[in-house]
Amino acid sequence: MTSKLPLSLAAFALAIAAAPHAFAQNDQSPTSTVSVGGSVTSTTGTSPTETTPAAAEPKKDEGTKDAAPEEKKEEQLNPFRGSIFLFDQSMLTNSFSKGSQLSPSPEYEWWISPRLYYNFDKHVKVGARFDFFKEMFTNHEETTDEHEWRYGDPWLTASYSDKATFLSEKSRWAVGAVLRPPMSKESRANGQYFALGPNASLTYGLDFAKGAKWFSGMTIGASVSYSHAFTKSTTPNSFTSFGVPHTDANGGQYLDSQIRSSTLTGNTLLYALNAELEVHEDISFSGSMIWIDQFAYQPPDVTFNGATVARNPNDTHFRQLTWLLFDLDYQVIPELSLSLGYYNLNSSIAPDGSRRNFVWSPESRVFFSLTANLDALYKDATKPAGKKPSAAAKTNPLGIL
Repeated sequence: MTSKLPLSLAAFALAIAAAPHAFAQNDQSPTSTVSVGGSVTSTTGTSPTETTPAAAEPKKDEGTKDAAPEEKKEEQLNPFRGSIFLFDQSMLTNSFSKGSQLSPSPEYEWWISPRLYYNFDKHVKVGARFDFFKEMFTNHEETTDEHEWRYGDPWLTASYSDKATFLSEKSRWAVGAVLRPPMSKESRANGQYFALGPNASLTYGLDFAKGAKWFSGMTIGASVSYSHAFTKSTTPNSFTSFGVPHTDANGGQYLDSQIRSSTLTGNTLLYALNAELEVHEDISFSGSMIWIDQFAYQPPDVTFNGATVARNPNDTHFRQLTWLLFDLDYQVIPELSLSLGYYNLNSSIAPDGSRRNFVWSPESRVFFSLTANLDALYKDATKPAGKKPSAAAKTNPLGIL
């Protein structure tokens, strides 16, 4: 089994993976997230997510479609552009095969994520995002109570983006910052005050057949994010009255409030490659590859019988994880999008020193998510009287939903 990743880090990784698509669609948020289900417990803090981590923000930019000039202007001035409400369901792939493990441990999980963004103009955007997780019907997660609700760290974001006209009209660049106050158990147990860091992305958009309903174009992007966790110590602490009797190197007795002895990750660097193909005007297929580099603190010096204990010169505090994900997205109506996909999070190196498979692991998942596009709902609510609502049902070209 792979080690579980903190919820905030998982979501952060997913956000980074999704950022190229979001910026290509004139979405200035650095935390736009692919719809990848559930928490992947210890990757992101990209926020991946930010991901990503995982349903995406609205896949279609209605401003790019043929519309009246006043409708285009209205779309551009929508102050809540990019705001969504995500409901995601995910399952471990080994949940479908009891013989895949010596001790079967199925998992079915919900992920609920409201994300509200406010656009000052076409370039500057701020937002607030929240993530809530609950394992339903199964008891796979290492939580205190069965079916316990778990909370990710909130994301407070700000970003600036613009067209990368030196590449193409569909290309964009963006820079931003994410502040994450400690709300999750993981962050509070780590004695974390907050996590803060910058991020950036660049996407290249190209057209195959401009205006065509099928395979009109695609976007390719790269993203990078750095995050530093500001904590009161270099090892996890208790956030309740937790205490365990311990003996120090000199034989002294004391009550230890540390939840575990390993040192905390001080700095996290995430970088991702993303590609998205516009299969149909309402359908897209995307894939992302994320690398998560974690740099843990070095343990303090220890003395025993008056002598300093020698350190292992080969000791390393660098950990790397990889995250591969694919998803198929379908915009049923402007107010609702559906996503179906697969992802796998794994550490790059196994305990025996061998390089692990980044495509599949016992912790790989399949997910299905529904995304309510709040900006489209706002547009419906503020339309002048007599105008038709935007919720006109689309014809499903695949005939499978």
